[in-house]
Amino acid sequence: MSLTKWFRKNNRKIMAIFVVAIMIAFIGGQSFQYFFKNSANPSKAVALYSKDKEITLKDFFEAEQELNILQAIRADQLLKTASKRNQYTNRVESYVHGVKGLMLHELLFSDNTPTPQMVNEIKRLVMEQQLQITDRDILSLYQKQHQNKIYWALLKKEAQNSGIFITNDIALMELQQVLPFLFGGASYPDIINRLIQGGFTEESIQSAYSTLLSIIQYSRKICQQEPLTIPQLTKTISYEYQPMSIKYVPFSARLFLDKQPEPSEKQIIDHFQKYKNYLPGELSKDNQYGFGYKLNDMVSFEYIILKFEDVEKIIPPVTQQEKERFYQANTEMFRSQRPIDPNDPNSLLEEYTLTFGQVAKQISTELKNQRLNEKAQSIISEAKLLTEKPFSELDRDANSTQLRAVATDYSAIAGEISRKFALPVYSGKTGLLDMMDIQKSDYLYDLFLRPASSAKLPSSISELLFTARELGENTLQKPLSENIKLFENAGPLNNRKIIALIRVVETKKSLVPKNIEMTVSKKGLVLDEQKPEDETFKVKDLVIKDLRKLSAINTAKKRAEEFLKIAKDQQWELAIDQFNKQYPPNEPNEPNNFDFVDYSRLNNTNRHLANIKNTQDMIDPGMKFAEIAQLNRIEIVNSLFSNIPNDSNQPKELPFIIEMKPTMEVFCVKEMSINRIDQNRYLREKAQVSFWTAEKQHQSLSAVLLNPENIIKRTNFRYIQKDEDKEKDPNVPADTNESQDK
Repeated sequence: MSLTKWFRKNNRKIMAIFVVAIMIAFIGGQSFQYFFKNSANPSKAVALYSKDKEITLKDFFEAEQELNILQAIRADQLLKTASKRNQYTNRVESYVHGVKGLMLHELLFSDNTPTPQMVNEIKRLVMEQQLQITDRDILSLYQKQHQNKIYWALLKKEAQNSGIFITNDIALMELQQVLPFLFGGASYPDIINRLIQGGFTEESIQSAYSTLLSIIQYSRKICQQEPLTIPQLTKTISYEYQPMSIKYVPFSARLFLDKQPEPSEKQIIDHFQKYKNYLPGELSKDNQYGFGYKLNDMVSFEYIILKFEDVEKIIPPVTQQEKERFYQANTEMFRSQRPIDPNDPNSLLEEYTLTFGQVAKQISTELKNQRLNEKAQSIISEAKLLTEKPFSELDRDANSTQLRAVATDYSAIAGEISRKFALPVYSGKTGLLDMMDIQKSDYLYDLFLRPASSAKLPSSISELLFTARELGENTLQKPLSENIKLFENAGPLNNRKIIALIRVVETKKSLVPKNIEMTVSKKGLVLDEQKPEDETFKVKDLVIKDLRKLSAINTAKKRAEEFLKIAKDQQWELAIDQFNKQYPPNEPNEPNNFDFVDYSRLNNTNRHLANIKNTQDMIDPGMKFAEIAQLNRIEIVNSLFSNIPNDSNQPKELPFIIEMKPTMEVFCVKEMSINRIDQNRYLREKAQVSFWTAEKQHQSLSAVLLNPENIIKRTNFRYIQKDEDKEKDPNVPADTNESQDK
């Protein structure tokens, strides 16, 4: 036989040998040996947990198969069905597994890229259910260093070692209820037959689901270890169901500032030294008034801004023909319902289409706003292209120094755009502004960036400015929103008044002023030459103002005592009129300085926020200020409730005077009482409050239990192989997120 004929006859055998040779060359001899050695011995231990307990290849294979089964039966979707709202009480109730279910889903079935929809849903439930879960807790779910199946295998081991075991029979009973729900009403036998055709067995389905139930039950057991005591329960019910009614007249220190003497230089320096390490409003035992001179993170930024009112002048008006065309093309938008019998409000409803005349004004406004937004976006986008033209020659990862070197002049671009479109375009540079400066600006506080990518969350201007990378490691680098560098454009940002392009040009980390002479430019936006937002912050001026307020609070106490004496002798209304004449408002249009403040249902519901300093980790740039405001409110509410003895419904004496140090006010209290609940009401609410309190504790601690890093530390998970062996063995799950299962 010729060589050619032999090759033709044995070409398949030759090709098989050739492919095997390529595999050996590609994988490598040692790794190829690992492959066969470990595949032949699935019981071989490849990792350890706890002290010296083994995890085998078989465990990992089973874990992966179980996760695949759970996805096939849509149990991952069941975990995402986290809550529902009661249609009768409008109260959000836990459904299936609550926030814990969402977090378990993200741990086991997501990759390391969070989605805005899921993060927002978790945050929404956290807020509604008042859970002690922070943004950092949520984002930690996506910082996994191992494959999902490893976390599943470790949680499975923990549940087994804790003695929790859900039988397949119990799993079967629940599957018969949930599978029809998950598969659009199909019957359980039909669903199982479909899954069996896909390669699964009914026993493996029940086993995987029973393991999921065991892990869920284990998490509940671990996270509800701390029992609720009777005193805790009693206090919780009293906070929830015993509101206070109070009526008082407030006397603020600010009303008497102009009557106070100037402090001496020594007083100014001593006061500054005492409180220089506090942030403004930060309360403590040694700082009950909330004095503080430590400066927050500050940024300076340049801007190019259009006012919508200016853009509106250059867009063509909406014509009658355009409105009619819109109406004809979108009649479904204008469908409504009305009673068939107009004289009977309870009669059946019929659908009808609103006439063009009924909706013409609405259509005109809609089309005008659409045209206005499109034009403004187009103009500011053109400005953005001009400012970024020099960046085209830089690398994508260019640093701030490189961006600064080629950055264009914002004012020149603004002038060019203004001439081209014949409308005012504002540009400038702010001073060093902190979060409160942004919040106080009429133009900036509600300015948002709405990114083009649906994988990103809208970012407020505060998030953009105060998550700038140059502010350092203590500032959140949010994976779902933008994190800008110095001289990197951000925009377009817009609100109802303006559309803006901005870039950060300077940052300053939080600092303690060296002395009282320190000054900081607080120049804001200059959009109206007649009213520029420009001022200089002087530490000394703030110290002097606080010292005068401290003196004024004593004056406020004296005036409150005078007021109370008059109110006792005459009528409270007459005393209020007399003091408003004696201390008139600064401006004629301002409300009176003195009047009743009346609360009929003041609840002491802030029990979960008592440890706010320990649970909030300052991820949100505005959280620091929200925390200070919340703590001030807690202090005031606690002060008010402390005036009523536990065995009474009202204070021992009425009326009386009480000082509120956090707000530097004095209250002249006319009426104060608590609507106590009786024993029967207490017994009725006891079970429900116990359940919800335990559930909140369970859901909150689940964030700690399911934290990927905590799972690895808690179980003491580690591989047996050396690092170089682990990289060569294709059967050992990789321990980096690069190999994360997709």
